[in-house]
Amino acid sequence: MKILLFTTIYPGAEDYGVPADTKAIHYFVREWEKQGHEIDIIYLYQNAIKRIKPQTMKEIFDGTEIDYAYENVPVHLFRYQLLVPHANELMPFQMTNFQTKVNRCVERLALQPNLIIVHFPLSYIGFDFSRFHGCRKFATFHNCDITGIEKFKLERTKFYLNQFDGFGCRSISIRSELNRRVDIKGSLVYSGISSGLIADYNFIQRKAERNIDVMKIVFCGNLIPLKNVDILIRTMKVVNFPYCLEIVGSGSEEKKLIRLVEEFDLGDHIRFLGRVTREESIKHMKDADVFVMVSKPETFGLVYIEAMSQGCLVVGSKNEGIDGVVKDGDNGFLVEPGNVEALKSTLEGIYRIGNEQKINIILKAYKTAMSMTDELMASSYLDIAGRGIG
Repeated sequence: MKILLFTTIYPGAEDYGVPADTKAIHYFVREWEKQGHEIDIIYLYQNAIKRIKPQTMKEIFDGTEIDYAYENVPVHLFRYQLLVPHANELMPFQMTNFQTKVNRCVERLALQPNLIIVHFPLSYIGFDFSRFHGCRKFATFHNCDITGIEKFKLERTKFYLNQFDGFGCRSISIRSELNRRVDIKGSLVYSGISSGLIADYNFIQRKAERNIDVMKIVFCGNLIPLKNVDILIRTMKVVNFPYCLEIVGSGSEEKKLIRLVEEFDLGDHIRFLGRVTREESIKHMKDADVFVMVSKPETFGLVYIEAMSQGCLVVGSKNEGIDGVVKDGDNGFLVEPGNVEALKSTLEGIYRIGNEQKINIILKAYKTAMSMTDELMASSYLDIAGRGIG
């Protein structure tokens, strides 16, 4: 199958002034290439208005076009300057320019896709995908699409979305909101984790059976406001059990969070480990009893699945991306993000949990992780997106 994938995030463009971002979409692409499919990426990077610089002014009217490869995947980068605060879509004259450039790119490279997949479809509102004849068109929604729907007139949004043959959603909450707001029923398209990172079953069994004396808790992620790490720290100030907490990651909130730990005099219990590799992050999960991340908003969060694959009891957010994969009290725990008392109650409940129940939850979580590998999720995604293509 020949796939043309549109996205507003993709790795490998740091040399061209684009900040590094998640590789989640690339993990799908990598697996599809292993399966023998041909993929080209159309990467629309939109420079936020707060980052307007003299050297980017040209991008307002004519954009910048760059071809590069990331792990042998051909990427065609189109960089434009946004002109409206908090917007994630181009002005009409910019979208017209982008459409022309994409058409020329497709002709230049003689691309003839069987399938077009568009991530973050509302960032492309105004783009005419119907010009691509004889191929299936599939749009995959993320949180920012849902929050952005209300910026457009309902009629315009429905008219734009009518050119797609199918729709995917990155979480149950996104699917529910998409159905409620524009009466579209999407299919779930989850990410997966590398099967090579999943812990051995015998290790999981031994870990599940060990007693928790001093609860070892770990957070792994970017230290940014939506991750609510301050809520975790405030919770640790009031819990009634012995613990140690490792905070793995870095970001704009790091200094503020360190000051909060100092203010609460929790330095003997909470350590900041900074940014580490994915493999090192997995090691910290492997050593931990509990993984906590109560983000809001959160599209999905592969790190939850990674923690489940290492035998952690996982605590995530209700009504966010992981809700539905993590089922409260079954293979993990869910709390209202921002609610210190709810998180305190959940963590104290985990500390007092009976051994049989703990083993059952950890083994169910491990089974969930085993069913969500890169290979399985990529195959499932392509089956859904390419439905009907011979």
